[in-house]
Amino acid sequence: MEFLGSHSSLRSTALSERAARRALSLLSAALVLSVTTLSSADSASWVSVGGGASKVKQDGLALDAGGLIQVEAGLGSDPHRFLVFGGLMKTLTHLGGGTDLIMSERTTTSGYSMGRWGLALDLGGYARFWRDNSTGFAGALVVGAPWGVNAAFQGQVGTENSTMLGLTLSFDWARFTAHRASGTSWWPNYRLPLKRVDDHAGL
Repeated sequence: MEFLGSHSSLRSTALSERAARRALSLLSAALVLSVTTLSSADSASWVSVGGGASKVKQDGLALDAGGLIQVEAGLGSDPHRFLVFGGLMKTLTHLGGGTDLIMSERTTTSGYSMGRWGLALDLGGYARFWRDNSTGFAGALVVGAPWGVNAAFQGQVGTENSTMLGLTLSFDWARFTAHRASGTSWWPNYRLPLKRVDDHAGL
């Protein structure tokens, strides 16, 4: 009976992992389609790397105040609009643990996507395939400063009684280069259309 129970538990775990991978594949396909659509237009983009600290709790797992490495990339709609919408792929690597894969819908203010002061809100899901698998909701509130600097408050809630809170500081290469509208009065950004440079000249 103990063997049957163990076999049933393993089968259940395998099924949940298969379902999580299938859901992740569907999300990936949706993001690829949205990126293909947006890439033909004047679109925002985000490419950042950073680090920080996180606290992870899950059945059979506890990582207190561990190091965190963040890598993310995504595309969005016209960055000159008041609100910008797009898709984002992100990895959060918990030092001493493993990597969570996150796919989110990102909404930002124009200032954020144009490399000035602004806010971004990421809402989506995560998948964890290390230790005991876990999937669930992932969100982040990002404060963007000029010159590509970001500070993000991260949060997750998922299966296996999993919760995660994190804080990261990152550098966004796209906000610093292609979309930079800060400091154009003394350091022109020739990647921006001339009208856009004039509109956003200043800080």
